[in-house]
Amino acid sequence: MRFVEHKGLIFIPVTLGYDNSVCQISDCILDTGSAGTVIDTGLIPFNHKIPGVLKRLHGIGGHQDVVSQYADFIQIGNCRQDRNG
Repeated sequence: MRFVEHKGLIFIPVTLGYDNSVCQISDCILDTGSAGTVIDTGLIPFNHKIPGVLKRLHGIGGHQDVVSQYADFIQIGNCRQDRNG
């Protein structure tokens, strides 16, 4: 797996399974201090019909409301985590 450092941030490629499709995201920020994972809906075929939960994220710059949904899986390099185990 290739790590890329740019302006003090680490970027990695990620494969995401969502709504029975597979999405390749070549430049995800690896945030070791984050309590969760955030994917921009512009990077995947986001399905508004899937039920979600409204959450508020807090950070140094303030807060933002987001819709939380489950992914089928996330894969980073050879490490894969499926939704159900």
